[in-house]
Amino acid sequence: YKVTVEYGWNGKVMPEKEGYTFTPDSKPYAYITADQMNQNYTPAPITYTISGSVGEEGIVMNGLPGNPISDKAGLYRATVKYGFSGKVTPSREGYSFDPPMRQYDNLLNDMANEDYSATLKKQTISGNIISDRGPVADAFVVADAGGGSVTTDASGRYELIVDYGWKGTVTPTKEGYTFTPANKKYTSVTKDQTNEG
Repeated sequence: YKVTVEYGWNGKVMPEKEGYTFTPDSKPYAYITADQMNQNYTPAPITYTISGSVGEEGIVMNGLPGNPISDKAGLYRATVKYGFSGKVTPSREGYSFDPPMRQYDNLLNDMANEDYSATLKKQTISGNIISDRGPVADAFVVADAGGGSVTTDASGRYELIVDYGWKGTVTPTKEGYTFTPANKKYTSVTKDQTNEG
């Protein structure tokens, strides 16, 4: 830059540009009687922080610079440029989020407590237990490893609700009956399992 001033000028020079700070922020001059060379300033872009909790570790915050991942405490933090605009969407297989996304437009300040609630999805394992005499009601169907238990209805139907990714064994029992197969093993339930009779 180059500025021409009158001999003996007094005043202050302040560089300005939207989205930047400068070091120094200004320079004072008193009674200028000679050219002032190398009057330099160092610019630095203004940045802001977006942070909050998603309640779980390993949640990817899509849309923020670098797509940060929540830590062991379920917290995330990202630095964005002055005037940042974009859509932030948390994601992790097997989870749903509330809210599902946040929109930012021309951000001009830090945004703290930008929290999301993460909920592990549920899947069902269902089917009918039928004998050669017809539906088997009141059979007890147990899913180990925290999968719960249910009793078949009058049509012999059962439905278990398990966490996304559940793995374990489902076993039916009823006095006076044997079952084929005796049980069913699941390694990772990531979608509903139907017709599991």
